[in-house]
Amino acid sequence: MVTSLRKAKTTQMLTALGRTNSRVVCFGTNDCVDSGRMGIRVRARTHPRGTSGSGRESTCERENNYNTRGKMQESKKAHKYTPTRTHESTSSQAHTRENCEHEVSDYIDQSSLTKMSQKIVKKFGCEYFAFTDGSCWNFDPLRFYCGGSAYVLVNNHAHVVKSMHKGFAKTTSNRMEMLAIISAIASIPEGSSIVVFTDSKYCINAFSEDYPARKNTDLIALFGKYRKKLKKVLLCHVKGHIGIPLNEWCDYWSNFEYKAMYKKCKEFASKSNSL
Repeated sequence: MVTSLRKAKTTQMLTALGRTNSRVVCFGTNDCVDSGRMGIRVRARTHPRGTSGSGRESTCERENNYNTRGKMQESKKAHKYTPTRTHESTSSQAHTRENCEHEVSDYIDQSSLTKMSQKIVKKFGCEYFAFTDGSCWNFDPLRFYCGGSAYVLVNNHAHVVKSMHKGFAKTTSNRMEMLAIISAIASIPEGSSIVVFTDSKYCINAFSEDYPARKNTDLIALFGKYRKKLKKVLLCHVKGHIGIPLNEWCDYWSNFEYKAMYKKCKEFASKSNSL
């Protein structure tokens, strides 16, 4: 039962990786940055679909688009959503993981990890890939602002090289996301290549310098320091909380670490007040 659930989640993850609207930023040896969307970036910007050369819809195009949208809406109403076996088994999977130790092997088996690795290597051509996540209580009434950071690093032979998680205080969720990415690329040998999957668009924009940095400039500089030592660094955006096994592992441990740090800070504050 657990194996079938893992295969289902891995299938969802591979489908997510195959989407053309995944944001990918590439840092190569010549510091080239590809900040566009894969596959459709040129045509989508120069000539929007359903418009004429002037950028406006003609009368015929407007009528055709209206008829097409109407047919699509009618087809959606006709085909009602019915829960599949994968969606029904989500609660049972959560129940199975309540008593586990939350190791990487508890989230994905070796065969599924091998298929995932082959898919990623074929698409991105990197020697390593990593999933990262960070969390923080940004609205802490006690102002501890505790956070957690986690990442899992896998090589192109589907071997988990490293999996780490740690808690911090006086931080933010963006810094925890950034620190997880930096820790992942700092864990591989010099001259290697890596693709990092993150659900934080802020990190991709900050590290790719698409927008002028006003905050977290220290972490941006640290990322640049480690990036220069590597052959290629790819940052790929994936949606969070959609069942990707390694992303769910990082999400669990980042939340676990921030809660553990919050508990420590609260105990320390209570002891200090009692003195």
